[in-house]
Amino acid sequence: MKICLKVVAGALKGQTFSFEDYNQISIGRSPKAYFSFPQDPKISRLHCLLEFVPPYNCYIQDLGSSNGTFYGIPDSKTQKILFQRITEAHVENNHYIRVGGTTFRVHIPPFKITRHCEICKCLVKDDSFAKGEASSFGNKYYCQKCKPKEEKPISIIEDFEVLRRIGSGAMGAVYLARHIKTKRSLVLKIAHPNMQPNENQIKRFLREAEYGADLRHKHIVNYYRAGYSRGHGFFYIPMEYVPGIDLQQYMNNNNGPLSLKVAKRFILQLVEAIEFLHENKIIHRDIKPSNILVVKKKNDFNVKLADLGLAKRYEETGLGGLTMSNKGLGTPDYLAPEQLENAKGADERSDIYSTAATIYHMVTNHKIFTGNLREMFTKILNEEPISMREYIPSLPENFEKIVMLCLNKDPDHRVQTMKEFRVLLQGVLAGY
Repeated sequence: MKICLKVVAGALKGQTFSFEDYNQISIGRSPKAYFSFPQDPKISRLHCLLEFVPPYNCYIQDLGSSNGTFYGIPDSKTQKILFQRITEAHVENNHYIRVGGTTFRVHIPPFKITRHCEICKCLVKDDSFAKGEASSFGNKYYCQKCKPKEEKPISIIEDFEVLRRIGSGAMGAVYLARHIKTKRSLVLKIAHPNMQPNENQIKRFLREAEYGADLRHKHIVNYYRAGYSRGHGFFYIPMEYVPGIDLQQYMNNNNGPLSLKVAKRFILQLVEAIEFLHENKIIHRDIKPSNILVVKKKNDFNVKLADLGLAKRYEETGLGGLTMSNKGLGTPDYLAPEQLENAKGADERSDIYSTAATIYHMVTNHKIFTGNLREMFTKILNEEPISMREYIPSLPENFEKIVMLCLNKDPDHRVQTMKEFRVLLQGVLAGY
């Protein structure tokens, strides 16, 4: 099923654009924008973002545009479209988006699943799942008033004995578990779909989750074959148990930038891991300190890269629920500009940018940009980061040049492969 945009006013009037898979696109005057309107003076260079999470979810986010992004709802009495300026919105079927002189009508397929609440027996409306107002656990459904705030304790998930809950991540709860037959300790990540998935959706995510499941590398958190528990109504992903903290927590504990001696060890291990992924045709797409685990081994610390883009793959199936308008678009702090302009444009060079942004933070104790969501988008797309040596004058000049080169907004002007990035970093950090 597709989400469709039909242009009902403006230069592209009459054209229809369809989105069958997850995507995040931009509208603006910039030639890099997915919908580029260079001749419309009322449209900002990068005006707004649209996020498509087929089959039922679409979101819009204004990027601090000068003349505004407008959301239109048909008035049944007057037959007119009532437009209101918005900063963000969850877009509904047959509603309108107006940007400058262009107006889109949005078609979203009707949500066909209708169920009764397990507790109060009320009818759960068709679109309640897509809006996050209802939830499902296995074959049980709950309306907004009755949906459980916390899940009941789980003891067995398929072949795994659950020991205790140890946290939560982008996809859901995280448990320490033990494989019943082998007695091996591991981590189980649990992902509750925002609706009862059909067979195609189950197969699609399990197929997506296979990428990287057989890869083994000393600086990558191993994960194994994901599954879907029909009894519980959720996906589960078994992963290697790695005792330690993430790099973000490690930096917080450090109360300042990492010394180049410590950072060098982490940096070279990280780029080695990402180079290995790229050699195996896997783009991570979500490299950031919270996805890098720091593990103590004897008297040294090592890092392991986690996630491998699983959270984004889950989101892209359309089963993950609200994203932009409910829980935020995720952290854009380390995302490459091309990932904001068009999510499908991510490649190895996007990972190189995110790695450079992580290194920048590691050695300066500053993120490349700060601000609210709209300010962050605008800065990532339009502004240059402050020089690393402005924060830490003692950093080697050649080291800074390489990192800043990889933060270039144009992917063609960055280092082109992670192998090349690793070799350059090894060269400039050799004496530290």
